[in-house]
Amino acid sequence: MNTARKLHRVELNKQDQSFLHAIINTGTGKARTITRARILQMSHYGKTDDAISDALHVNPSTPYEIRKRYHLGGLQRALYDGVRPGQKKVFTDQDETTITALACTKAPDGHSRWTLDLLVAHAKDKLNKSIGRNTIWKILLRHKLQPWRKKNVVYSYSHT
Repeated sequence: MNTARKLHRVELNKQDQSFLHAIINTGTGKARTITRARILQMSHYGKTDDAISDALHVNPSTPYEIRKRYHLGGLQRALYDGVRPGQKKVFTDQDETTITALACTKAPDGHSRWTLDLLVAHAKDKLNKSIGRNTIWKILLRHKLQPWRKKNVVYSYSHT
């Protein structure tokens, strides 16, 4: 993508230059953000897209795309990804709480501890929703529970 005239020429003001300099020199941000900052900085100094892609080991189209994002949305848009809509959560926080509470109770009669299959069966009954083993497993891991390995019983003490 080596062209005689660059589309979306980058001309940074002093404030933007200092901001990019800080991102690059601290090195504590995401690698993607630091690379984008370097692309903008190199573009500001007149480097070609081919030279930038060779120096930073990025796809040859990346410098063009970053410069384009800079012109469309400014420095923040060029450096950071936008929010992605994603899919709605199927299980609410209340559903997760129900599953967590279920895993913290005593296992059903005839079982010494909860298994994922038992939790799936009981969670389906309680929530009236279809739920899989992986979903239960991920919820329990988020709450650092492993009822299949050790007892996670929550005891309620009565005030007498």
